[in-house]
Amino acid sequence: MENNYLYAHLGAFGCIWATWKESEERIKQQSPTYFMKVINTQLDEIIECYDMCDREHMKLEIIDIISVCLNWFRWLGCDDEEIAVAAIQRALYRFAGQTEQIMTKYDPICGDDDGTISRS
Repeated sequence: MENNYLYAHLGAFGCIWATWKESEERIKQQSPTYFMKVINTQLDEIIECYDMCDREHMKLEIIDIISVCLNWFRWLGCDDEEIAVAAIQRALYRFAGQTEQIMTKYDPICGDDDGTISRS
């Protein structure tokens, strides 16, 4: 992989962004449900890794979800700079100083987390 594959706006994820450029046209032909189904498949794989206490493989599956999300941005027509700006704005104007409230928002659907993972 050449250095031109690194997109500074996306930091470490720039390499993933660049790698998927070769499939850009096919990505743009997908529907939103395609990305949702792929993410659900990846979540199932994360549960399998969790059940096997395979932390290293779990990290790779989480990276795969990030890859799918980056491709969903590509489907939306975003470039790397637009993604970076959106991420920074979201961090500053939604997450900053509100992380506890955001986590509390999900308490009703997450309940008392006993550490077991299952797909409902």
